[in-house]
Amino acid sequence: PAGDVDRMWHSCAVSGDGKIMLAGADGGGLYCYSNGAWTRHYPDGPGDRAWYSACINEDGSKMLAGQGGHPLPSSDRLYLYSGGVWTETRPAGDIGQYWADCAMNSDGSKMIACVNWGRIYLYSDGAWTETRPAGDVSPSWSCCAMNPDGSKMLAGCSDSGRLYLYSGGTWTETRPAGDVDRMWHSCAVSGDGKIMLAGADGGGLYCYSNGAWTRH
Repeated sequence: PAGDVDRMWHSCAVSGDGKIMLAGADGGGLYCYSNGAWTRHYPDGPGDRAWYSACINEDGSKMLAGQGGHPLPSSDRLYLYSGGVWTETRPAGDIGQYWADCAMNSDGSKMIACVNWGRIYLYSDGAWTETRPAGDVSPSWSCCAMNPDGSKMLAGCSDSGRLYLYSGGTWTETRPAGDVDRMWHSCAVSGDGKIMLAGADGGGLYCYSNGAWTRH
């Protein structure tokens, strides 16, 4: 973007044809690229916010952006862009933590958003619901991804080194072989969900294909 935009970029997303892009900075605003230019967006009014998560649907008509907690006071706001307007969208109850990552399917009818401590939410049929793996799983979620039809999702933790795959309505742990207790920072899923990519802090880059994880 034009001007003084020397910021720490935390999140970015690109539409299917690459003509629309979204990027969020830590304390530096939320920017959208369209028609050959970057413009700053203010989902919740003027002022600097820490935008930790951002995603966009296939045609760029819908976008989701979540606020983070540093260096500003912690904020738990999540905003949806649709019909040319930003509106706050959120699960019921006290979220109380920052949104670490988010993703949506191709038409924006399904979305996933994870909170940095213990919660992950799925948006479907017009409502948010909490979803989590079975058992005592209250990790610090750091990344999530969704394939175009929303049938498969991947989510990673920054504290326990665990990766979880959502398929057929159920979360199951999936992870590379060996001692891979790392802080997962990023993940992605292919269109058919058969290929996945996950990156760890100090722990390598792993690709899932043909039923197995391999380090790249």
